[in-house]
Amino acid sequence: MELKNWMANLEETCVQRPLTLLSIPGSHDSCSYCISDSSLLSPDGDAYQLLKVMGDLGRKLSAKWARAQDANLTEQLTAGLRYFDLRVLQTGSIESDSLRVSSAAICPGTFYFVHGQFAREVTSELFNVRTFLRENPKEVVILDFNHIYQCDDASALRLQTSVKQVFPGMLAPHTGSIPSLNELWSTGHQVICIFHCGPCIPEVWPAGCIQSPWPNTTDVDKLFQFLDANGP
Repeated sequence: MELKNWMANLEETCVQRPLTLLSIPGSHDSCSYCISDSSLLSPDGDAYQLLKVMGDLGRKLSAKWARAQDANLTEQLTAGLRYFDLRVLQTGSIESDSLRVSSAAICPGTFYFVHGQFAREVTSELFNVRTFLRENPKEVVILDFNHIYQCDDASALRLQTSVKQVFPGMLAPHTGSIPSLNELWSTGHQVICIFHCGPCIPEVWPAGCIQSPWPNTTDVDKLFQFLDANGP
């Protein structure tokens, strides 16, 4: 089976099941791949104030932890990943015109993916996801915006609207039931978007629709024990 379009090649019995009965691979801190030693520190990190006063050294130390992925979103999608753990921060006032993120100036009021340091602007990354989905019309992704920093209700709705504009007609509305791949294919919906901040527009699923237990361990045996105890 080609991982790029594994959903399209599933057996008929699988595509009729609710998505919760499928094993869907995903990634942690999905958009942190572009974080480097020079990436600006983000205030979402617990050690932000300490690392900030350390200057270049602080960024270098942080980057070793903040970058959790090596592959970009297109590469992750091509490898078969369909769930994405997304952490977003809305920028406030700019401290200096010289601040840079990925060779582009940070803009006030703009949403960026973060994990201790700034990654890329949100919509530019999501356009890459849209391109992949249009090339693979039977693949479905879950975008889990589970950490949204410096974001009030109005900002949350603005971000949701931006996501909707990136994926016109592609967002599966939240109806209270879990769709199957067959049902999503019949409607042309390829994106389930989950938000953990503020009110949700009809095309966005609220936080309560997903459980994300966090074992916080690097021991594989302990990980499986935790998942067995906290699974569905």
